[in-house]
Amino acid sequence: TTSSGADTAKEAILTNTGNGTVRVTSGDEHTKETWQGRLTTLDMDVKDEAAIEQAAEDVKNKFGNQVRLVINVSGILHAEKNLGSVSQAQLFETFNVNTFGHLLVYKHFAPLLSHKKDTGDGHDDPARGVLPSGKNALVSISARVGSIGDNGRGGWYSYRSSKAALNQVIRSLSHEMSRRSPQHPALCIAYHPGTMKTLLSAPYTGNQSAADTNGLFEVDEAAEKLLTFLQGAKDDMSGGFWAYDGSRVPW
Repeated sequence: TTSSGADTAKEAILTNTGNGTVRVTSGDEHTKETWQGRLTTLDMDVKDEAAIEQAAEDVKNKFGNQVRLVINVSGILHAEKNLGSVSQAQLFETFNVNTFGHLLVYKHFAPLLSHKKDTGDGHDDPARGVLPSGKNALVSISARVGSIGDNGRGGWYSYRSSKAALNQVIRSLSHEMSRRSPQHPALCIAYHPGTMKTLLSAPYTGNQSAADTNGLFEVDEAAEKLLTFLQGAKDDMSGGFWAYDGSRVPW
């Protein structure tokens, strides 16, 4: 799984809002920064439902049912070039992280979403600067290569199919959130951030410059684009597959 994208999103959120922020990671990746007590770091393996459930319980104990935004960046890439490269073990691992892990996070964290309605101009909303006034959001980092309609090259069997399945999870999730809270449904978004220059993408981007390559971004720029997108998100965008520039990605 990747952490550099999560770190940058965390920095952007803490800078743009007064909300408390939880950074969830696996292993021994911790940060010494506390952001004046607004940053909480928890250990959680998205392949372990018990760990997800415990992390959700820890968040509930600290913040109550006041969660406004979940950004799920967990992802792993096995780039199979052909059928001979496909491995059952890697297929299971990829779907566990890229698809099932996202779904289980929403199973345990969606019940923690705030149900308070916005009753003013949003000026006092602690999430102002990150989300539209009074809105909640569940966001999964997907990828354009998960688009079936946009698949013009093939390959990457496990990654492509796990992201396509993730997009279906987000679509179904949007319907459930609407049924749970018809007057205040959470925005559910499958989001293509472009290609971020991280350890995950390094073998495929080489020495390309983010400044000179369309759709390739440094992680801080990608995080800012995500926040800009979220600030402008509308109710009718929920359940959709969207790119960093606000365009709809074909299923």
